[in-house]
Amino acid sequence: MKETKEIAELVSRLEYLIGNECYNPNSHNGWTNEDGCSFRYPVTWENAAGEEERTRSSICGLRKDRIGTVKYKFGSNQLYSKRQKFLPIDVWH
Repeated sequence: MKETKEIAELVSRLEYLIGNECYNPNSHNGWTNEDGCSFRYPVTWENAAGEEERTRSSICGLRKDRIGTVKYKFGSNQLYSKRQKFLPIDVWH
């Protein structure tokens, strides 16, 4: 399947849902005295100039040719959205 605007929108929406599901059970909020915290994990992608950009907000509107560069960075480890199989169809061929 070709990389289309519709596929890019679908991947962007799924990424937003996935990125919002992060939780750190070892954190502590001193203001509320609560343990654990949910947070939005930052997503990184490569822009047209080959430079990395990063955001904690939605990537909706990202150009379709950039969707394949979306990844999460966990220290020296990386999870590429193009390589993970969170879609029920193979959108990259």
